Amino acid sequence: MELKDVLGTLGYDRSPNFLSVDRLNADPDNAHIYRKAQQDCGLSGAYTLRSSQFDKAQPDIPVVFVCETQSEEKATEIHRQVWNQNIVPFLLVVSPKTVRLYPGFRFSQSDSQLIDDPQSGVLRVIRSFNEVASALDAFRAESIDAG
Repeated sequence: MELKDVLGTLGYDRSPNFLSVDRLNADPDNAHIYRKAQQDCGLSGAYTLRSSQFDKAQPDIPVVFVCETQSEEKATEIHRQVWNQNIVPFLLVVSPKTVRLYPGFRFSQSDSQLIDDPQSGVLRVIRSFNEVASALDAFRAESIDAG
């Protein structure tokens, strides 16, 4: 699946709360974390809860990392890397054939033993682009913004 199509379907491409890698790297509070995720996990961007316009001292809070890989098997390794960072509750991994949703704060030992199994630890696997909107409805920009 194409990353730009997934971002469009979820409304991330139109939301000021989705920060591309360039904008993430400029974040003074978490740029080092984002650079590491970009390097190790193919991070393409993060959907964030933006800091208050009245209190700029508050950092943006990432809620969904969006990563891209060309390998179905690499998705589990990306999940392990993001879990190890302990920074974001959800992870979307976009590959040529699927979109996978993982929990960012959970990765079990049994998952690490199945690192070659692209299904290990996954919450949802979407195999058809037509399913993205309905299967990930709770992760659409409007849904996240509405709480």
